Amino acid sequence: MNHSVTVLESLRATPRSSRVELGRRTGLSPATISRAIAKLKRDGLVTERPDRPTGVGRPARVVELRPGAAYVLGIDVGGSQVRAVLVDLEGRVRASEEGPLRSSGSES
Repeated sequence: MNHSVTVLESLRATPRSSRVELGRRTGLSPATISRAIAKLKRDGLVTERPDRPTGVGRPARVVELRPGAAYVLGIDVGGSQVRAVLVDLEGRVRASEEGPLRSSGSES
């Protein structure tokens, strides 16, 4: 099973999370979270950095989604129209187009 997708989906809901928060939301073990984050970092989809210190001890590390690291393209081809939308990993629309569907030639 690809736990990286599970972590990525959790980060889409909350783009800035600690490993503990990710574990709590996904039900994955700390070791599984670490492997998934390592893969997502290698793929350039997330970054990780220390959080602000809150007291004694080492600050927690925060994992953040890199929204512009990948995009999803949706295309809807209807009977007479075609629509396309490009969204980032946070689901924000980056571009959209629509127009008439042209015929490829004469009909028999």
